[in-house]
Amino acid sequence: NFERVVVTAAVQAEASPEQFEALRRETERRCPVTQMFIRSGLDFSSGWTQMPPPADA
Repeated sequence: NFERVVVTAAVQAEASPEQFEALRRETERRCPVTQMFIRSGLDFSSGWTQMPPPADA
């Protein structure tokens, strides 16, 4: 059985820090897999890093 889950995400987004944080919170709230881990009692943590969009975007 798993005791701990750590999610590391690098997300390309053109957003303010506040918008990016809102995106992270809402994504984790709506993600069924994240919610399953949290509700199971696992030690769950996540780290999101905002990356700039590609130069050709």
